[in-house]
Amino acid sequence: MTTRTLLKDVALRAGVHQATVSRALRDDARIRPEVRERLRRLAREMGYAPDPHLRALAKYRAARQPAGLRGRMAWLTNFPRRDGWRRHEKLEYLAGARRRAATLGYDIETIWAREPGVTPGRLNRILRARGVGGLLLPPQPEAGTRLELDLAGLAAVSFGHGLAEPRLHVVHSNHYRSMQTLLGRLAGLGYRRPGLALTTLTSHNVNGGWLAAYLHAAHELGGGWPAPLLGDAWGPRELLAWKRREKPDVIVSEREEALAWLREAGVRPPRGCGFALTARHPGQPDCSGMDENSELAGSAAVDLLAGMIERGETGAPASPLDILIEARWRETENPTV
Repeated sequence: MTTRTLLKDVALRAGVHQATVSRALRDDARIRPEVRERLRRLAREMGYAPDPHLRALAKYRAARQPAGLRGRMAWLTNFPRRDGWRRHEKLEYLAGARRRAATLGYDIETIWAREPGVTPGRLNRILRARGVGGLLLPPQPEAGTRLELDLAGLAAVSFGHGLAEPRLHVVHSNHYRSMQTLLGRLAGLGYRRPGLALTTLTSHNVNGGWLAAYLHAAHELGGGWPAPLLGDAWGPRELLAWKRREKPDVIVSEREEALAWLREAGVRPPRGCGFALTARHPGQPDCSGMDENSELAGSAAVDLLAGMIERGETGAPASPLDILIEARWRETENPTV
C-alpha cells in the first residue's frame, strides 16, 4: 500500500516549519520567491497533493465556530476627488458587495488611493495594518488606467475594463449580449432604425461591446442603420444634428441627459422618436433600458475575492478571469419606447 505524502513530510525534508510549506504552496508573498519555488519543486518531486476531504473538514469546523468577523476587504477608489466614484452603478456594486461580504463574515472599508502623501508602499502598509486581505476596485475614472499598486500579500478583483495595469480578475456586465437583447426588444416593439449615441470614453470602458454588437446587427440586416454618434464631447447640438441627418426612429445611449435634450427640443419619446438607456440604474430618469444587475456583480466579485483570500491567491493573476453578468430589459410605467 502506497503511503500518502503529507505536508509535514515535505516540511521535514526541507528543514522548515509546516506552515512555511503551506504558505509557499499558496504563493504567499511573505515567503521569498526563491524559497517558494524550492518548496513547490520539492513537493512535486515527493508527490505531495492537497487532500480535498481534509480541506472540506477544515471549512466545516470553521463554519461551526461562533459567528464573527473573518476578515476585511477594501473598496479602493482611484478618482481625483475622494467621493468622485459615487455614481449609480458604483453605488449598486458596493451595496451588493457589502451584503454578500456580511454573509461571509467580511467587512468592507472604503479607502481612497489618491489620499495626499500616500505612496503605493505606504498604502500597502495601511491596508495590512487595518487587516485588509483583499481589494475591490470599482470602475476607473478613465479608460486605460495604470494604477501603481503594491499587491504583495493582497488579493484583488476589478470592475469593468478601465484598469489596464495591473491586470486583475474582472467582473462586469456582458455588454455585447446586453446590446443584442436591447436591439431585439426594440425590434419587437416595431422599431426598424435604431441609432446608437455613445461617448468615446464609455465605449472604451465597456471594451467596445455595445458598439460591436450594434455594428454586427446592422451588418446582419444588410446595413441601412444610422451611423453611430461617437465622440468625446458631443452635446445637444451635435445630438439633434445627428438625429436630423441619420433619422433614427429610436435612440440608444448611455447618456441620461440626452433624453432631457430631446425633450427640450420638443421631442417627446416615444412619440416621433423613442429613447432607451444602454444601462439604467435607480436614481436615473424614468426611462426604459437595460438593468445591468450591478448588485449581483458586486456579490459575484465578493465571492471571487473571498475564495482568493482563503486560497492564499495574492498579487496579479497569471491568467485573469472575466466574470460576465447578464443584464435585463426594463420598461418603465411611462415608456420612452
